Amino acid sequence: MGQLSIALLGPPRILHASQLVPFPTRKSEALLIFLAAEGGLHSRDRLTALLWPESDEEHGRGSLRSALTSIRECLEKRQDSHNAPHLCSEQAHVGLVVDPDLELDLHVLREAAELAREANKVLSNETITRLQDALNRYRGDFLQGFLVNAAPDFDEWISQQRESWHRQVGWICNRLSRVYFTGGDLPQAIETATRWVRLDPWSEAAHYHLIQAQAAAGDRTAALRSYQACRAILTAELGIEPSPEIEDLAKHVRRRVIARKVAAETPDSEPELAFPLVGRSSEHTRLVAAYEAACQGKPQLVSVEGEPGIGKTRLVQAFLHWVSTQGADVLQGKAFESSQRFPYQPLMEAFRPALTRWLKQSSLPLTPVWLAELSRWFPELSDYYRDLPVTTRKTGIEARFRLFDAIAHLSEQLAANASGGALVFFVDDAQWMDTASFDLLSYLRRRWSVSHTPILLLVALRPDELAAREAWSDPNELLAQSAGEMPVIRLSLGSLSLQDTGMLLASLFQVEPDRIFSGPARAVCEQLFRDTGGQPFFLVETLRAFYQEQGTASKKSVRGEANNDLEKNVQEFLAWRRKQGIVDVIREAIRARLGRLSATTRKACFTAAVLGDGFELTQLCSVAGLDPLAGLQALDELCERGLIRDMQQPEASTVRFAFTHQWIREVAYAHAGEARRQVLHRRALEELAAAGAPITRLATHALRAGLAAPTFNLGRAIGGAKPRRLAMNSELGYDSHAQQRKENRFDLGDWMRKALPADGDRPAQAARWMSWSQCAFQYWSATERC
Repeated sequence: MGQLSIALLGPPRILHASQLVPFPTRKSEALLIFLAAEGGLHSRDRLTALLWPESDEEHGRGSLRSALTSIRECLEKRQDSHNAPHLCSEQAHVGLVVDPDLELDLHVLREAAELAREANKVLSNETITRLQDALNRYRGDFLQGFLVNAAPDFDEWISQQRESWHRQVGWICNRLSRVYFTGGDLPQAIETATRWVRLDPWSEAAHYHLIQAQAAAGDRTAALRSYQACRAILTAELGIEPSPEIEDLAKHVRRRVIARKVAAETPDSEPELAFPLVGRSSEHTRLVAAYEAACQGKPQLVSVEGEPGIGKTRLVQAFLHWVSTQGADVLQGKAFESSQRFPYQPLMEAFRPALTRWLKQSSLPLTPVWLAELSRWFPELSDYYRDLPVTTRKTGIEARFRLFDAIAHLSEQLAANASGGALVFFVDDAQWMDTASFDLLSYLRRRWSVSHTPILLLVALRPDELAAREAWSDPNELLAQSAGEMPVIRLSLGSLSLQDTGMLLASLFQVEPDRIFSGPARAVCEQLFRDTGGQPFFLVETLRAFYQEQGTASKKSVRGEANNDLEKNVQEFLAWRRKQGIVDVIREAIRARLGRLSATTRKACFTAAVLGDGFELTQLCSVAGLDPLAGLQALDELCERGLIRDMQQPEASTVRFAFTHQWIREVAYAHAGEARRQVLHRRALEELAAAGAPITRLATHALRAGLAAPTFNLGRAIGGAKPRRLAMNSELGYDSHAQQRKENRFDLGDWMRKALPADGDRPAQAARWMSWSQCAFQYWSATERC
C-alpha cells in the first residue's frame, strides 16, 4: 500500500505515491472523498442514493461498482502488487482503510481544533507548532470549487462539512492569535488575525484580535483602519454595529498615544537593525497572566532572573510595551551599581513621572497630611500646594513609617485610577537596590496584599550579584517574605535554542525561518549556536557586528532590500566569522564581569583559564597558590556568578569544573597577561606532571610557559609516539571552532619527525623547536579558522 495523501481543505488534491491521481469521472473522485472524510464503513444503498439518486436500484449499484473499480485501478497503478488495497469492500458495505499510509488534512485539523478548545490548558511550544501546521494546511473552504452534477444530497453534505471545518479553523485562529498575542509575538499575532479576518470577515472576534494586535505593535493607523473595515462589513452585510468591546477598543486606540520606534529617515541614514523577541513566549504569557490576575484585585510579584545578557530587560520591556497598549499605567525605576547607595533612588525615579503627569492633569486625591509627607520626597509639590502643613519633625522609625504610609497611599491611588485596570511597578537591576528601598518595597507589598490593590510588582535581578551583596544576606528574602502574602512567580531565563537562533538569523537576512534550516544556512545557524551557546547577548551582538561591518550595498542585501541572495549572505557571514574573534562589545562585557570579582577570586579565575576545562579544586589551589579554604571560597564565588560550572560527572571519583562559556575563558586568559600566564603555565606543568597528565597537555603548558628544554623533550616524546591527530588548541581554548575543523588539525607528531633531526646540538635544537613550534601553532590556528 503506497502513501495516499488526501487534501480536502481547499480544492481537492489527491496524491498516491507522491503522484497526482487522475480520476476518470467526477463521481468516482467524489466517492473516494466522501469515504475519506466520513471514515468507517458505509452501506452501498446509502452511497448509491448519495451520488446516483436519479438511477434505479440496479443501475445505481452498477454505477457504484464501476466507480469503485475506477478508484482501485487509479490507486493500483502506483503501488506494488504485494501492497494491501486502500479500499475495504464487503458485500453490503464499503470504506477506506485508515492506517499510517493514509494522510488526511482533515485529521490534522480536527486534532488541532480539539487542542485549541482546551481553554484552560497552557499550550507547549510543540502544541503551538501543531496548531500552526494545521492552520497552514487550510488552503480554503472544504472542497472549494468542486461540483458534482445531479447529486443534491452530496451538495448538501459539502455545505454541512464546509460549515463544520470553517468553524474548527476559527477555533484554531482564535487560540493561536491569543497565544501569539500574550506571548509577545505580535507579528505572528497580526498575521494570524489577518488570516482569520479573511477566512471569516463577519467574525467580530477576528476583527477584535486584529485591531488589538496592531495597536499593541504600535501601528495605530492600521488598527483604526481595521476598525473602519470591520464597521463597514458588519453594517453593509449584516446590518449591525460593532460590539461594545470593539467600540471600546477603538476609543482606547484613538485616545491613547502608542509608542512606536521609528528610525529617523535621512538620505544617508542606515536601516535600523532590530531583532524580534524569540524564545520567551512562555515567560511573556506568564507575565500577561500575572497582569490579568492583578486587574482582578489580586496583587502579584514577579521576579525575572538570569545572568547578564540573558535577556531580562528585553523581555520585560516587550511586556511593558504590550501592557501599555492595554491601557495600563507603568511605573519604572532602575537601580544602579555605586559605591554609595542613594536611599530610595529607584523608587523615587519610578513615582516621579506618574506624579508629575497627575499634577498636570488634576489634583492629587490625597489629604494635606499625606501630601506634606510626600513633599519630603518630591519638593515640587510645594509649587502646586502652597498651604501644606509643616511636617512634624520626627526621627527614626516613626518618621520612616509616616513616609512609607504616604507612599502607600499614593501607590493605591495610582492603582485605583489606572486606566487599564492595574498598575505595573517595575524595578530593573534590583540586585543593586539600596536597603531603604528594599524596606519600603517590603512594606508596600504587605499593604497591597491586605488592601487587594490591583498592582503587579515586577523586578529584574541578577542572582550572581544578589548572592554577593551584603545587604541581602539571603538572596531570596524578598520573595520568601512575599510568598505567604501574595502570589510569587519566579521566571529564570536560560539560553536560547537552536530554533531561536535560526529565528534571529531569519530576522537579520529577512527570510522565512524555514529557509534557515535548509541548505547552507543551517550550517551557519548551527555554528553560531555552538559559538555563542545560545546566550542572547552574544548572539545579538555577533549578528549586529557582522551587519555593521558590511558596506551600504551589502547591508541592503543582508536586510533583503536589494537582490537578497541568502546563499551569498551566508557565505559572507562564514567568511566574516573565520577572521573575526570575539566581538569587542562582548569582550568588554565579559571583562566587566571579571572586574567585579574579588582579588582572590580573580586570581583563581585566571588560573582556571590556564588549566582549562576539567580542572579540579586541588589543582586550582596548587597552581594559584591558595590554601584549600580560600580556593573553595573563590570557586564558590565563580560558580555563584555564573562563570564556572560543575561538569556533573556522576561516575567520576573527583568533581571537575569548567567555564560556563568558552568565550569567558578566552577573555579571562587574555586578561591575565603574558607574564602571569607563563608563571601559571609553569606551575600547571609541575602539578599535572606529578599527576600523570597526558603528554600532549604537558607539552602545551611547557610551550606556553616558555620552557625550551621541557618543550623540546616533550615534543620529541610526542614525535616518537604513534602518529595521531592532536588538537593542541583545545587545551588552550584559543579557538572556538576546534570541533568543526578536525580535518585540518596539525599533526604534531609527524611534524616533529620531519622538523627535528635525530642528532645535533640539543640547545640549538631547543631554540629551533621554540621558534618552529610558535610557527606551527600559528599555522594550526590559521587552518583551524578556515
